[in-house]
Amino acid sequence: MKVLGHLSLSGASERSVIVHDTPFADYLHHHKELQIALVYKGSGTMVIGNCVQQFSTGDIYIIGADQPHLFKSADGDPSNLGAIHIYLEYKTAFEGLLSMPEMEQIKRFLKNSDYGFKVPKRYTDTATQIIRKIKSSSGLDRLLETIQLLKFLVNVPRWKPLSTGLYNYSFDGTERLNSIYQYTMKHYHENISLNKIASVACMTPHAFCKYFKKHTLKTYLNFLNEYRIAEACKKLLSEDYRSVSAVAYATGFSNAITFNRVFKKCMSLTPTAYIDRFKTRESEMDIETFSRSA
Repeated sequence: MKVLGHLSLSGASERSVIVHDTPFADYLHHHKELQIALVYKGSGTMVIGNCVQQFSTGDIYIIGADQPHLFKSADGDPSNLGAIHIYLEYKTAFEGLLSMPEMEQIKRFLKNSDYGFKVPKRYTDTATQIIRKIKSSSGLDRLLETIQLLKFLVNVPRWKPLSTGLYNYSFDGTERLNSIYQYTMKHYHENISLNKIASVACMTPHAFCKYFKKHTLKTYLNFLNEYRIAEACKKLLSEDYRSVSAVAYATGFSNAITFNRVFKKCMSLTPTAYIDRFKTRESEMDIETFSRSA
């Protein structure tokens, strides 16, 4: 059953590990279970906690228990996304297991996952294999494969949290925050004034600013710019846009200078360098593919 803000998982009370093979929910929601999601089809932009970034086929995300999140398909159609979702209600179902000394590393990893993680690319192939084994197994085998996945993830070095800041999520305003996000995702390419977005939230501009900062630990302008840059990254690599300036205007920036400055702040490199890096990686992949087939 889907409830705006909270996602109820049928069968969660009966099993320790729940596996679904479904598209992502494209509305802001949360659930008490930790979620491990493997994207096997589609791409788009996601929000996890207060993090905004692109996602694509092959990505694996670890979403903390009760961490608000949504995944928006690049074409706006959630049915074009495919993902395997593993849900763990570890705080109660795994309580006895995690109290064992041998599980201390996994217990610490699960606790740190409250901020969300993205599995580094060089580890996704192995993690994908284990996730698919979990999906195809059941009963005790599924539980053992899940522990094997957690064991593998524990040994991945230097995890970088997706969300920033130390705060407790508040869900009394999830529906309002969802309205803000949905409007932003639909109109990011327009000039969204503070008065306009405040009216979407049915608040005064002053109250809106306080509300948004409290729930996301960032200003609305920062969030808007981050979303615009996430969309710009896709457009920069698209054949539909012939110049950086065209992408700047298509993503809501009034000029290329501001776009370049914001892009570099968010991505730590210029738009041109981003394009060059992607093309370099594509060339390396082509060479690798050719070498394997030769």
